[in-house]
Amino acid sequence: MDEFRQLYVNHEKQIFKYLLYLTGDKFIAEELTQETFYQAFKSIHRFKGKCKISTWLFQIAKHTFYSHLKKNKKVEPLADYPTYDHSNLETPENIYEKKEESMIVFQAIRRLKAPQREIIILLFITN
Repeated sequence: MDEFRQLYVNHEKQIFKYLLYLTGDKFIAEELTQETFYQAFKSIHRFKGKCKISTWLFQIAKHTFYSHLKKNKKVEPLADYPTYDHSNLETPENIYEKKEESMIVFQAIRRLKAPQREIIILLFITN
């Protein structure tokens, strides 16, 4: 159990950021993060070590997200872009510029084919 707790501590933030990007909703991302680790806990015996544990967890997170989409048809994958709290003493101009830059980047990422898009998202989240 301590090993799984350590697995959670080591990977929870990255999984959450990935799901936040996919959902655009903090609360749904939190819920799906918990579901991801629940599914991982249930199936840890099937992990054979042929890939990194983080790769395995991201796959579970992706499948958890797609299951969520099937259950909740109203949720759009990659809905716009996540909103971030920029309230720490930034000027309205800086906030606007950052949002514009983010929108351009996210639109470019969306135009990529699914495998390339996932690679870019995972690289962005894991760094």
